[in-house]
Amino acid sequence: MLKRSIILLIPILLLSSCSKRIELQTYADIDSIPKGFSQGDSFFIFTKPSNNSLLAKEVVKKTAKLLNDKGYITTNKQSAQYYLFFNYGLETEKRTIQVPVTVGQTTVSTSGNAYGSISGNSYGNSNGHIYGDLNGGWNGNSYSQSSLSGSASYSDHTVATQTAFVPQEIMLFNKAIVFQIYDAKKYRESEQEEMIWQSMACNFDEDGDLRNSLDYLLIASLEYLGKNTQKSIQVKISNYDKKIKNVRKAYAQTFECQEIKKIKNQKTDSTLDQFKQQAKEGLIKLGNGIKDQIARLSSDKERRTQKKHPRRRKKGV
Repeated sequence: MLKRSIILLIPILLLSSCSKRIELQTYADIDSIPKGFSQGDSFFIFTKPSNNSLLAKEVVKKTAKLLNDKGYITTNKQSAQYYLFFNYGLETEKRTIQVPVTVGQTTVSTSGNAYGSISGNSYGNSNGHIYGDLNGGWNGNSYSQSSLSGSASYSDHTVATQTAFVPQEIMLFNKAIVFQIYDAKKYRESEQEEMIWQSMACNFDEDGDLRNSLDYLLIASLEYLGKNTQKSIQVKISNYDKKIKNVRKAYAQTFECQEIKKIKNQKTDSTLDQFKQQAKEGLIKLGNGIKDQIARLSSDKERRTQKKHPRRRKKGV
């Protein structure tokens, strides 16, 4: 029998990868920063244009964490040596890819010589032909009683497969972040935007989660802070990279600590108010108790006095 099989091979794209590939290019003004930046240099971080979204604030915090880990200082706008601007975004793009399709034909045949005899009951499926002296036999999904004598042998023959390609449309996401650094003193004095360093990083794949991808883009960009790559380079960052875990953990801990502190303060205020209320109620009860005690003492004294000096009855009564 002839069996045809068509197998669709779906490509494994970057979405299922254990790492992200970042396209990165940096520029540096070698006259202003011939050796890049030095540990202890101070930066003020903000978005350009101004962006007060929660995601932008998160990026500021994570950028500060990465700078601090490298020995840089993050400070306010008035005292910073450098201004670090950033902006990020996401774009979508539809693309048509060619998916490989394998088409093959397989023929299974049985022939030849064997010795002995076989008899009994048989169950199962069979594709192909059996040659020999056969009483009963196999046929599709069937049950039969058979006995075999004579000679037979087995051999499989597979016809060569062919690969074709069919078009398939997919959605890809381009996530990017741009950093620009300016001389803060010149910027403050004359608002002169003299850029001394710039980086552009992007990640292009099927992952549409901008927030998740920004962590990789941040790490790749700041690894080359103050450097000039002179060309576009590829940076591969594993999902299990310690820097990814640390920057996310640090931000989560900062948030959690603030929330815990807020809750503790609320509990402290609540406990203090409760204590004041209980103290007030206790004082009221104590005052009422003292009044009752004084009243009882006065009553007892009056009774004792009456017993010692009983009133005389008037005559004629």
